Amino acid sequence: MSTFVSTLAAPFPAAATSVDRAPLRGRGLAVLLIADAVLSFAPVAILGAAIGWPASLDNPAARQLAAIAAAPEAVAFGYGVYLLYSIIVAPVMIGLAAYVFGGLGRPLAATVAAFGALSALARSIGILRWLTVMPLLATAHTTADPVLRTQIEWLFTGLTEYGGGIGEVLGVSVFMAASVGTLAVGALVQGGMPRWLAGFGLLSAVLLAGLALPVAAQTPAPAPASVDRLQRMDGAPVVPDRFLRRWDPVTLFFNRDLGPPDGGPEDVPERVATMRPAQAGAWQWLNARTLQFRPADPWQPLQRVTIAADGRETTLVPLLPAPTSTSPQSTDEGV
Repeated sequence: MSTFVSTLAAPFPAAATSVDRAPLRGRGLAVLLIADAVLSFAPVAILGAAIGWPASLDNPAARQLAAIAAAPEAVAFGYGVYLLYSIIVAPVMIGLAAYVFGGLGRPLAATVAAFGALSALARSIGILRWLTVMPLLATAHTTADPVLRTQIEWLFTGLTEYGGGIGEVLGVSVFMAASVGTLAVGALVQGGMPRWLAGFGLLSAVLLAGLALPVAAQTPAPAPASVDRLQRMDGAPVVPDRFLRRWDPVTLFFNRDLGPPDGGPEDVPERVATMRPAQAGAWQWLNARTLQFRPADPWQPLQRVTIAADGRETTLVPLLPAPTSTSPQSTDEGV
């Protein structure tokens, strides 16, 4: 890094067309490069100590959410520094383009600057999810019931994949590779940078572009197995566990595979669960261990419903509907 910075701080032979250009721009650019280099290590130190980042990104959603909820301040600080580092990428690439090509008026310089700015923007969008919605999901996950936890984990996984596609694939890989690669090729052709440094930049661009290849070759990931883990801990709960609203579905969780892996209708529900009194409706497997009943008619208020499954019974009470009017009616006289 010191060699790279000192090289930039000194006037390049092919670029020294004016007396004041190299010292002033080179020193400012060197400051940006040093700041960006220092900030690049900060997220690893802060987030690594708090949640085990970046290895934690491969953990199941439930573990990631628990880690974020356990250290919200450190997560916010770490990703805040990461955001600052990513934003500085834009002025760094713009400064390099102006320095190497003698200003931003040339097409190559404008191209480098544009891709650098796009890289910073995409990175920032990807990081912002960790400062906004992810902490909210982590907090909600700690107190949610099993069904809601599963939905939160699916949402977390979807946001992670989407945000990673913008931040890591587009920002870190595609746009940054285009910016660095254009800078390196331009410097090799037109000068303005030592050839060894331009060659190193071109190699870096190829490696950055290669980061996107594993993502392009990925097949869609299966739904997270968090429901299965919950069932191994909790047995076979029924949700809701006490009261039913008019159209509430009833969801049963089993501690072993009883249905099709990808879910589907259950035509013979009696083999795994019974309902007393019988209610018209449809039984549907959400996955191999989660069976849900959706009523065709609203539940009869106060008529107790007993669900039996795996040797356990749960009695649910349908609630009374909300009143639509009162008698006597409220009047200005208070009667």
